[in-house]
Amino acid sequence: MIADALGERVLERCLSKAGLSESIIDTAGFYIPEIAINRVFDIAAQNAGDEHFGLHLAERLSVRDYGAWGDYVLEGTTLLAALKRAARIIHLHAVNDTLEIRQGPSSTYFRYTFGERRTAGYQQTALAALGPLLSIPRHFLGSQWRPLSIGVDLNQTKSEARISDWIGTEVRSDRKCIYLEI
Repeated sequence: MIADALGERVLERCLSKAGLSESIIDTAGFYIPEIAINRVFDIAAQNAGDEHFGLHLAERLSVRDYGAWGDYVLEGTTLLAALKRAARIIHLHAVNDTLEIRQGPSSTYFRYTFGERRTAGYQQTALAALGPLLSIPRHFLGSQWRPLSIGVDLNQTKSEARISDWIGTEVRSDRKCIYLEI
């Protein structure tokens, strides 16, 4: 996705600066530390000159891109079953990440906490994560579905308008995690 948006040379530079081998471009099955993901996305955003570059990634990311893990999640018979599957097996995708479901009287919150959210570049990762998170309910409710609200664990309200324009729903920043209100 980075190569499509910014070119192969920029992708190679992003990987190199993040301490990753360029061989991961053409080979599946590499373990990529979360801190390196933050670095790659941050360097890509700097090269793009877009502090919200992660939203471009989110537009193209789906839980289906996560291989067997994503397939298992989407094999749930209902949206709630899929969300529960994701929460139950998140440790198989990322050791320090958490997914949680909080059900209230009128809505359900699907909450995601990224393990390396305190490192440089996390803003881009947080924005990119919206794509896979949204893809689960959209698998069951249709591609035009919108959450009642979105929460992001970013400390800048200037991101709220950009995210809201992209998704078409209320966005609340400075939260303790990323969430979708369903």
